[in-house]
Amino acid sequence: MTARISRWALLLVIALVGTVLVAPPSQAALPYSTLVSLGKPTTASSVESPAYPASAATDGQASTRWSSANGSREWLQVDLQWNTQLDSVSYDWAVPDPNVSTQVEFRISDDGTTWTTLEYDFPQGPSHVVVGNLQGFRARYVSLYTVGHASVSDLSVYGTPLVDFARGKPTTASSVEGPHFPATAATDGLLSSRWSSQFSDPQWIVVDIRRPKPIVEVDIVWETAYARSYRIDTSLDGVTWTTVSTMSKTSSAPDHVTLPGREVQFLRVYATARGTQYGVSIRDLQILGPPVP
Repeated sequence: MTARISRWALLLVIALVGTVLVAPPSQAALPYSTLVSLGKPTTASSVESPAYPASAATDGQASTRWSSANGSREWLQVDLQWNTQLDSVSYDWAVPDPNVSTQVEFRISDDGTTWTTLEYDFPQGPSHVVVGNLQGFRARYVSLYTVGHASVSDLSVYGTPLVDFARGKPTTASSVEGPHFPATAATDGLLSSRWSSQFSDPQWIVVDIRRPKPIVEVDIVWETAYARSYRIDTSLDGVTWTTVSTMSKTSSAPDHVTLPGREVQFLRVYATARGTQYGVSIRDLQILGPPVP
């Protein structure tokens, strides 16, 4: 028999426990973790008055705070401006009444549109709240979503901004559709350009990032002509390859492929089957990892 928990039962568990945390993906902690939210663009659903702007939550000053109007649903959001491997998050709840318990939902997003809720908290009165272990989660946007009036004097996000090691690096491919669709267009940082192959299988594109670096993610923005099946191979010398991920797709939606942080100098996207009658076409190929001194 399959046990089912109703929505109300789940809310009761949340209320009793006080915190619910989604388990993070398995991934080792990254070095160089820093305060990445300080001074970053911060917006909110409302403000109580101009004296309590959203930016006050991320200005690093304990004497300032964001305070919302008295709406039933309020939110505070910081744009870290770059995809960031999260380490830890804390916030100082500044609603003064200790008799009022407010549900605070901690959410993250890559694009500011699609959100993942990781934790619920129920602070009562002024309190310092530390969000649970976030190592393994990546986000550009971090948000606090509340049921009821909200006030936050500090929102601190610690993490490691991820660097695109592929940008402008030597890039070659198995073929090109024509001179206007070179392999280098996949790593020039422009979504208006693209690499496009000839109309046959298999096809591949290789990026040489110049020296071995720890890679944690590969992001691919496909044109309409996507790869239905492909694999990601890595190498230290461009000769001996190791397959680290195999993918199957049914659409040209972008891919975010998490890797185990291995040292890589060459990375190859090897398409074994096209998704359309045309070739394989990539608008943007990013190879992401923590900054390397």
